[in-house]
Amino acid sequence: MHIARIFLAALLVHISVSVPLKNISDHPVVLVVSFDGFRYDYLNKVHTPTLNELKKRGVSVPYMEPVFPTKTFPNHQSIATGLYAESHGVVGNTFFDLKYNRTLNVNDSEFWNYSPDVLPIWILNEIAGGGRTSGCLMWPGSNQPYGFKNDSLPTYYYPTYNASVPWEDRVDIVISWITDKTKPANLVFLYFEEPDTHGHAFGPNHQETLNEISNTDNRTAYLIRKLKEVGIFDKINLILLSDHGMEAVTQDKIINITALIDTSLLKARYGSTPVVQLIANEGKGEELFTALSNHSKNYGFKILTKEEARYRFHYGQSRRILDYVLIADSGYAFDDFNLLLAKYNKKLNLTDDPAREYGVHGYSPEAQTMRGFFIAHGPAFRKGFVHQPIRNIDIVPLIGKLLKFPSVPSNGSLEWVVDMLKFSFI
Repeated sequence: MHIARIFLAALLVHISVSVPLKNISDHPVVLVVSFDGFRYDYLNKVHTPTLNELKKRGVSVPYMEPVFPTKTFPNHQSIATGLYAESHGVVGNTFFDLKYNRTLNVNDSEFWNYSPDVLPIWILNEIAGGGRTSGCLMWPGSNQPYGFKNDSLPTYYYPTYNASVPWEDRVDIVISWITDKTKPANLVFLYFEEPDTHGHAFGPNHQETLNEISNTDNRTAYLIRKLKEVGIFDKINLILLSDHGMEAVTQDKIINITALIDTSLLKARYGSTPVVQLIANEGKGEELFTALSNHSKNYGFKILTKEEARYRFHYGQSRRILDYVLIADSGYAFDDFNLLLAKYNKKLNLTDDPAREYGVHGYSPEAQTMRGFFIAHGPAFRKGFVHQPIRNIDIVPLIGKLLKFPSVPSNGSLEWVVDMLKFSFI
């Protein structure tokens, strides 16, 4: 389905041209902020007065369900496109693409531009015309071109990811985009890498991670204060969310897959814990699957065929998803996790401790610890309303409604989220 062309045709019929106001767009303004790895129940672990007040004045949900795999890049792309990973093509943080016959990573344009028909909503917003302008600050994939000519970028974007840029600077930048005198942005995406970084290094229960939850509350307070200073806090629709949660893992739960099978059965292995994709040597697929299925009864993992993964997780209908998918059970990790341990120990100057908890995500979306959070506030949202749980693929239909677009093609549904809007806005 050529979703970009269908959307554009509908958009040109539906939307009339309008002129921006002096210091904010005349179009509805939406600011989406992602706090990476903020688990849904972190709000219950630490006193978060700012986030709690925002919930009282806006809309919240018990949790937001991510897509599979519950990793950073697939889920940020799902939030931006409304599609499952098999549809938007970002099926992992790294993966093998049969079309290019190589492994792709986040810095490859092909990693993000899976199909010219898959367009993030910040591109659709600018296609709508009428002075609509998008901005993305370090949101995964926002510095890569999309579209049929592979040349579509948001008007405002940060060319490279740089974790050293302070939160305060990021907030000031996106507010300058929204209040720009000539091209005020009406749709902005802002990304921040915490509490994910500390969650990986210390696990979700450690005081260091809980301190980051408090810091997230303080960061939100800074954002709100700066929005109020320029007089737009109550004029824009603000959405705070996360891509996934976090699970605690100890080193005694690491599974050495290589030691479990005859490596002559295996042609290639791709991906990273807790999701690994396998290609069997020619004629060895059934033997490989049987061997791993037998071992899965005694170890903490599952093996699925591509068809089984498609049925269970909407994770199969893509050339980037290979013959067999290994999924560690929640709380377990595969042997490549040892490399991640070394990475985080070095990054935060930590001493290796076999008994210490680390943090992992990527498991089944059915695992409670993988759930994210969602809070929204603004002129379109009800006040003090607790909505039913939502899926992150429903965010694009929601944003489309906020921006007054016709129906935006997606795997999500406006029906799942429309009740969080004021009746006068529906």
